[in-house]
Amino acid sequence: MMDPSQEPAESRWKGKIAILATLDTKGEEVAYMAVLIPMRGWSIYGAPGAPLHDAIGHRGFLKALKDRLIANILFREVDAHINETLFVEACVKQLVAFMKGREN
Repeated sequence: MMDPSQEPAESRWKGKIAILATLDTKGEEVAYMAVLIPMRGWSIYGAPGAPLHDAIGHRGFLKALKDRLIANILFREVDAHINETLFVEACVKQLVAFMKGREN
């Protein structure tokens, strides 16, 4: 767990890497892309109250990701854990909307 007095530099770096990996488009416009974030945890061990939960690191990662995300990529925060039905349904709903040729 990160010391709350430290800047979440590593998490910001991870956010930058994630967005660069997402944007490997060689300058092409992205037609259908969405980033959905499970706000209540990425894993069983990273959920609030779990041993690997890092609220400061999570916020740093999200800030880096949001700051660098290009405008035509949809960004949504979902108030659910990654393993919850609510998050899965949000992902499926977004995929279906893209398959029908629209944003959600």
